[in-house]
Amino acid sequence: MAAGLVLAVGGCGGGTDEKADASGRASAKPTPTRPPSRELVKWVGDMCVQTSALEDLRAESAADLKQIRNPDEAGSDAHLFAVSYLSRTPPAVDDVESALTELDPSGVPAADRLRNALLKKVKGVADHLDEVSLIDAAVDAEGIVADVDKRVQFLT
Repeated sequence: MAAGLVLAVGGCGGGTDEKADASGRASAKPTPTRPPSRELVKWVGDMCVQTSALEDLRAESAADLKQIRNPDEAGSDAHLFAVSYLSRTPPAVDDVESALTELDPSGVPAADRLRNALLKKVKGVADHLDEVSLIDAAVDAEGIVADVDKRVQFLT
């Protein structure tokens, strides 16, 4: 179970199997741990997929806002780009919300708290995005996209 907690809370990236103390030296005898269950490994993988989706969404959102603020030389229309952005972003957030909602509890309290906290943030942003109107983008493209991007960047 401890190994599963490390996977769930430690992040989605790879790591090393060596145990090290604060000085970076390998410890003499690592504490034996039971391997995580298949269900926990799958749960961690599913969580990683969703956190990666949020990271991608945050990066894309920031790039889109930059494009609206500084249109390229081709003279892209900020209003059209904002409408496109506002058409794509809420469904992407909704997809993550749905996947996190469908994710059963892991059985590891800290991991479940992590999922619940992330789901709460995603739901809050999704609820706000439901209120954003494409018509508003015609009036203030940069302002509306900046507000949505600010909320998307909150999803960490």
